[in-house]
Amino acid sequence: MKKEWKLYDRLMRLETGSGGTRSFIDASPEWWEEKIKVDPNYAKFRGANLEIFESDYATLFRDSVAVGGHY
Repeated sequence: MKKEWKLYDRLMRLETGSGGTRSFIDASPEWWEEKIKVDPNYAKFRGANLEIFESDYATLFRDSVAVGGHY
C-alpha cells in the first residue's frame, strides 16, 4: 500500500501540479501518454477512482517518517 501511496502522491503533487484532494484525474490522452513515459506505473491511475488514496491511504502514510530501529 505504501508503494502505491507514494506513486499516487508523486503523480498528484509533482506531475499534475494540482496537489490537494482529487478522486479522478481528468486529463487529455496526450498528457497521460507523457506521464506514462515518465513512469509506466502511472498507467494504473488513468481512468481510476482515486478516492481511497485520500480517504484511507493519506491517513496512514502522509507525513510518516521511518526513524530506524531505536525506540
